[in-house]
Amino acid sequence: MKMIYADNAATTRLSKKAMDAMLPYMDKLYGNPSGLYRFAQEAKEALEDARERIARCLGCEAREITFTSGGSEADNQALMSAARLGERKGKKHIISTAFEHHAVLHTLEKLKNAHCLLKTERSRMTRFTTKSKGVWEHDGIHTRKICIACYD
Repeated sequence: MKMIYADNAATTRLSKKAMDAMLPYMDKLYGNPSGLYRFAQEAKEALEDARERIARCLGCEAREITFTSGGSEADNQALMSAARLGERKGKKHIISTAFEHHAVLHTLEKLKNAHCLLKTERSRMTRFTTKSKGVWEHDGIHTRKICIACYD
């Protein structure tokens, strides 16, 4: 029987093209890019080259590109950064859905419990729930599209 893998949201097989591009850095050029020795500096040059190329594709600065070890780390970093930036700009209301990935829900709970974001009475965290036919609802607000965001 042929296996059908249906959890590509969690992990997906690497494409052949991506694997071919990565193999040299997993096999021969695997130095620590933070090191000061030549082997490490070669890895750093490759890393910075990749950062520059991705930035050009996305139309942003290379310093805005951060590499993480995976999706959960990326979720955590994005949420913590957005919360801190939002708080500095006076935006103290986080809106998300109640059915986010557990990495997102755990980070939102950490923000709430640690008072990293919710320091004032004006601060709020709203989680939309799902009603019939996939419509999200909270206090009379209905929508089919939502993103995690900070609002004032």
